Amino acid sequence: MKKFFYVLTFLLALLTNVALAAMPSLVDNANTLQPAEKQRVAQMLQSVEKKHNIRCAVVTVKSTGNVVPGQYANKILDTYYTDGQKGNIVLLMDMSKRKWYVSTDKPKMDSMLDNEFAINHIEENMLPSLKSNKFADGYIQYAKTVDELVSYYEKNGEPMQKSNWLMSLLGAIVSGIASAFGYRGTLRASMSNVEKATSAAGYLQDFVVSQSSDNFMYTTYRRVPIPTSSGSRDSSTDSGHGGGGGSF
Repeated sequence: MKKFFYVLTFLLALLTNVALAAMPSLVDNANTLQPAEKQRVAQMLQSVEKKHNIRCAVVTVKSTGNVVPGQYANKILDTYYTDGQKGNIVLLMDMSKRKWYVSTDKPKMDSMLDNEFAINHIEENMLPSLKSNKFADGYIQYAKTVDELVSYYEKNGEPMQKSNWLMSLLGAIVSGIASAFGYRGTLRASMSNVEKATSAAGYLQDFVVSQSSDNFMYTTYRRVPIPTSSGSRDSSTDSGHGGGGGSF
């Protein structure tokens, strides 16, 4: 009961004077963005929402108080972002704890996503920007990744998973290499002042070996730290919500 009271209190403070029917896709109460950045992020979120008929929101708060960020995000989703016909997803940013959490609704949005892969994929794409305090870039990466995941489901009828993502990536790489070699062949065919050499003799006319031994000078060692993860994954998933989060 105490947790519910905290959630209700913070939500009222967060969204005072904002009409439910006009809830924007971006609510930046923690002031993480400049005016021009807010416009750019809002346009990206709205573009994804319109394309897929979903709600794709970002909400930032200075603090969630004593409420776990995941529970806070779930409550925001259930209260203010329920009008996406095909699903709803919200990214919550708790700036005091430097925590992020993505909440999705079941069964709509969650049915289009493989929860573990989707949250990991969102994290991989947006976390570098969040860690560098480039919040606009991070929010846009979040929106682009949601677009990628939902587009894959709409095209294939199943959620994107690690296995089929790797196959798609491999296909893109192979296609890129084939295109590059095709373009290279076209360029070579268009060159009229180059002839194939029949031997290496022409390249050796001015080549003289002046020394036949090598002198060992020194060896340089460079230690590169192995990157570590952002920490343990936060989870407030339940019968009505998918999602996950962590630190930045």
